[in-house]
Amino acid sequence: MAAASRIPAAPLEQELLHRGHEFSFLQVLRILELLGERDGTKRPVEVIPRLSLGFPAADVAGVERVGDGYRVIATFLGLYGQATPLPAFYTEELLDEEATDSSAGRDFLDIVNRHIYGIFANVARKYRLFLQVDEQRSDAVTERLHALGGYGEETLRAQLPDPRSLLRYTGLFAQHPRSALGLRTLLTDALDAPVEVISAVPRIVTVPPEERSRLGTIGTLGEDAFVGSEIPDRSGMFRIEVGPLRRDRFAELLPGTPERKRLDLLVALYITDPLAYEIELILAPGEAPPAMLGSGIRLGWDVWMTSGADVGRVSVSFPGGGEPLAAPR
Repeated sequence: MAAASRIPAAPLEQELLHRGHEFSFLQVLRILELLGERDGTKRPVEVIPRLSLGFPAADVAGVERVGDGYRVIATFLGLYGQATPLPAFYTEELLDEEATDSSAGRDFLDIVNRHIYGIFANVARKYRLFLQVDEQRSDAVTERLHALGGYGEETLRAQLPDPRSLLRYTGLFAQHPRSALGLRTLLTDALDAPVEVISAVPRIVTVPPEERSRLGTIGTLGEDAFVGSEIPDRSGMFRIEVGPLRRDRFAELLPGTPERKRLDLLVALYITDPLAYEIELILAPGEAPPAMLGSGIRLGWDVWMTSGADVGRVSVSFPGGGEPLAAPR
């Protein structure tokens, strides 16, 4: 119901009153509570069972406006109705009572029913963490999710621009070992753009002087001795391909921008091995900006000798990595 939360209160209320059976029980209660918060008034919400022995089609039979509050008619739990734990003749007697325009017996049982549904709603909210974090703003649950994601220390969270925005990725951060698929899933959602993670990217690595083969030092031919100061490597680097992108989105991900810093931060939080990486930004066909003096273009970043429709898919690569996060003490 993310879209419904942006609907004005009056149409949303009318939709609930006319099509309440299309909503789940917990969602009905959430919407009614949010409507009360919008109006600045806490309207009472009464929940009672449906008085019927027919098989229910949904958790909620309907929603009614009663005085200053609302009445939700549920089709589960309750001391009467199709799902009652009591013998069916109790419901049959209440149906006979309703036929005589009386409701004394039903009103008495509803005193207990209101408490039953209230307890059920509290239990349902307890084990739906997103409700406790997003609506009830439970600090205790938020702290546990931060710890599960690996950034529970306050010193570490202080370096993050918006730790709360990372809660949606707790499931990915809690997975071990980390994988290219997990990183791709994380970045695809965070950037709202196509992302591919290429593992085992070849590169040339400089051998530290103290580890190079020299005369008079230990080195076994064919095992740990080699000639030169550089060696090819495929185990220490991966590539993140982002795109194809429109021109404005491409500019937002160039080095030094807030969005690029966010990208580097997510990668630093996710990968646990000391791996190098590069980011390849792919510009969609026809999106290359024209090369013009004084237009703010940067050589090697966002300028090509031809532009517009004449340019197909082009890309530019940058080394990955932002400021390293300080380890918590």
